[in-house]
Amino acid sequence: MKKCILLLVVLMSTICFSQKGNDKKATSFTYDENGLNSNSITVDIKKLDKKELYEKALDWFDKKYTNPDEVITKKEKNDKIKFETFVNNAICYGVGADYGCEDLTYNIELSFEDKQYKMKILKLSYIDKKGKDIKMNLNKSDFHEQSGKIKDDYTKAPSQIETLLNNLNKSLLNYINGDDQEDEW
Repeated sequence: MKKCILLLVVLMSTICFSQKGNDKKATSFTYDENGLNSNSITVDIKKLDKKELYEKALDWFDKKYTNPDEVITKKEKNDKIKFETFVNNAICYGVGADYGCEDLTYNIELSFEDKQYKMKILKLSYIDKKGKDIKMNLNKSDFHEQSGKIKDDYTKAPSQIETLLNNLNKSLLNYINGDDQEDEW
């Protein structure tokens, strides 16, 4: 009996993990040695059509940003919104006296369909300690060695990127759903 249960658990685990690889719709942003595992996520919203989602997103910009017109770079009525802004001290790296944090600029496109929106990361960049603008490669990590091991100085950076992007999406989703907004900043 124990062998049957063990075999069943192993088979179920194998099936679950193999199906994950076939899932083309990411539900959250993850960052590893391959960069962003998906540069976009699609979120289902059962109760709203394309126009309503677009309008809710515009309202979210008004609530979230002091100057939304400076953040929004392009609007295609009821279809897409592109925006660019930055977060202070978003990526921290280094050790000891060399430890420091950099602002992260992100450029994102929101697109809308009936009952869903897509958040697509177009660009991530930061200014390094030498004043150089570093455009991050979204398809390969800047923070990992070729072996896949994270570089010692950058142990926090991948999770900081994931947290930033996922919290941004969570904020938009909560607003669209009418959930209470926490003071995010």
